[in-house]
Parts: sequence; structure tokens; C-alpha cells
Amino acid sequence: MLVPVRSEHVAAAWPLAEPFIRAACRRGPLPCDAEDLREACEEGRHQLWIYERDNEQVAAAVTGIIADDGACVWIAMGGDFRAAEGSIPMVEAWARSQGCVAMRSFSRVGMVERFGPEYRTKGVILERKL
Repeated sequence: MLVPVRSEHVAAAWPLAEPFIRAACRRGPLPCDAEDLREACEEGRHQLWIYERDNEQVAAAVTGIIADDGACVWIAMGGDFRAAEGSIPMVEAWARSQGCVAMRSFSRVGMVERFGPEYRTKGVILERKL
């Protein structure tokens, strides 16, 4: 189950998400800092997502609308990606509600097939038009 965390609840939820986000920041292709992402989520500039399975946190992600062309970007995703695969449409719907016209992921190469055929590869940047 995907749980979007409202900005006013990020401080309380961060201990659940932090290990996953820190790991994603270390492994991912984008230079990012977990504390900077936490702050951006608390300020409402980015969105924190927590993925639960059987009442256990198994993954976390941060998305942000940081592109000038109306794209929502997956900034960091850590944990069991299989838990998140079925919830990608929910994140896409949230992005649409924020006025986004595309989703983008700056991912490790092994993640390409996990996003599905709707995303097209642009190097290691994955995008799906919304």
C-alpha cells in the first residue's frame, strides 16, 4: 500500500523513510542528500511516499516537480521496488493533479524494465507522458 505523507507529517514519518531514502541517495544517479530531501518534503516542495506491506514499511520515495517542462521527477526511491510497482499509477495521478504532463526517473539501468512499457528510455532517464 502506498501512503503519501503530507508535509506537516513528514517529521513524524521521516524515521520510517530515512533508511530507504539514504540508501537511494547513495546508489542513485542523481546527486542528492537525504536531509535536503527531508527539508524539501517538510516545506511542501517535494512529496514523500512510504510503501507498506503487511503493516511494515518496505520502501520510500521522494518525488518533486523540479523540471521547467512540467515533469514530475522521481528523485529517490529506496527499498523493495516490487512493493511500489503497482502504485506507480497513483503517483502519476498525483502528478497530474499537480499540473504535471510527464513523469521522469533518473534511474539505475536495471530499473528500466520495472517502470513498464509506457515509459520510454532516454539514456537512463525514463519518462511517461501523462
